[in-house]
Amino acid sequence: MNCGDVVQKCLDLGADDVVCSNVISRRKQIRFANNEITASKVWDSSTMRIFVAKDKKVVANSIRDINEMESAIERMMKYINVLEPKEEYYGIASGKYSYSELQEEGTTVQEEDVIESVFSIADQYRAAGVLYNHKSETEIATSTGLNSYDKGSAIEISVRMFADKQASGHSVSCARNLKDFKPDAACNEAREIATMALGPSAGKEGRYDILLSPLCMGNLIDHIAFQTSAFYVDSGLSFFKDKIGENVASDIVHLYDDGTRKDGLGSSRFDDEGVPTKNTPIIEGGILRTYLHNTSTAKKHGVETTANAGLVAPEPTNVVLREGDRSFEELLEELDNGLYITNNWYTRFQNYSNGDFSTIPRDGIFLVEGGEIRSPIKEIRISDNMQRLLMNITALGNESRHIHWWEAETPCFTPHVLMRDVNITRSRG
Repeated sequence: MNCGDVVQKCLDLGADDVVCSNVISRRKQIRFANNEITASKVWDSSTMRIFVAKDKKVVANSIRDINEMESAIERMMKYINVLEPKEEYYGIASGKYSYSELQEEGTTVQEEDVIESVFSIADQYRAAGVLYNHKSETEIATSTGLNSYDKGSAIEISVRMFADKQASGHSVSCARNLKDFKPDAACNEAREIATMALGPSAGKEGRYDILLSPLCMGNLIDHIAFQTSAFYVDSGLSFFKDKIGENVASDIVHLYDDGTRKDGLGSSRFDDEGVPTKNTPIIEGGILRTYLHNTSTAKKHGVETTANAGLVAPEPTNVVLREGDRSFEELLEELDNGLYITNNWYTRFQNYSNGDFSTIPRDGIFLVEGGEIRSPIKEIRISDNMQRLLMNITALGNESRHIHWWEAETPCFTPHVLMRDVNITRSRG
């Protein structure tokens, strides 16, 4: 059965709305640690994703076995009859759309050659990380007559270099094509940070001005972007609730969701409803302009979809923080005295609705004095409020990096970011 057949089968069984997509993908993974390959795997998959609505009752399923398709659909249609209506469901996209041209991308690469180069750059340092090479094809059909096809590719590496147990550096490179894939640059950056991080001392609590690397800011942007989803806003899990048209960040902050970027890992021709993707301003000049919507949440809020379906929850595609006008050296000079943080993890919210959170800097963390990087530190935590930090952004770098790894699940493009008056606590007693 193709997607059109699935849609018709569901309609014949009484469905009101149906969306079916079929994703065929091949994903290669090479993991490495201590300068040795520890795992090499390939996953080939074909997944049919089906969304059905009937009398405002909704159900979704993912099916991998084509032989189970008809019976799975019949079970879905039986199950939907016992569900309670979802009063805030307002339907799926309809209409006639034109789609962007299919992007021909290529990531044909000898993965083993990339890993060999990683180990060569590491030299006497220890290297650990993962390399992914991914290709996919997606077909979509809906009960409102939308049909389209897309394909994409991605290649990415996440690498940490260890000079010793307490001195490490981390970097990534990710791209849709080989032209933009720079694994050697990522390895050299990670190694340089590890070298600079040798001999760290325990950091001290206090309020600091901080400079965040793109890798670090990418993690925060991931959390910020998801809180602009109308689903999380309506669920009370967003500090952006009831703030459309209000100042939520520094006036130099311009944040976009752009599913159309030719170089973005999150780009596609259409969202999960078949709506052509868009470039959507989320924050302009510090003012919150919109939440991210699918058709249903958009109708609830009285606006148009931003083409960010997720059929259950609208999701970001590629999040773009617009560059500023400062070089890295100028940012350090403007920072004067503070901290330069190259990476972070374990970002957790203590209160989603007001933005209280904490995150742990890792790998290279450096004291900056007189505009120069002086000495490495360790064992600190950022414990602050996300919206307050957005308001305290005072300068942005003039070069963006494409960031995506397991602590930044949403692909993003971000420069270095300078923030003032950030609360730093100890991560150890």
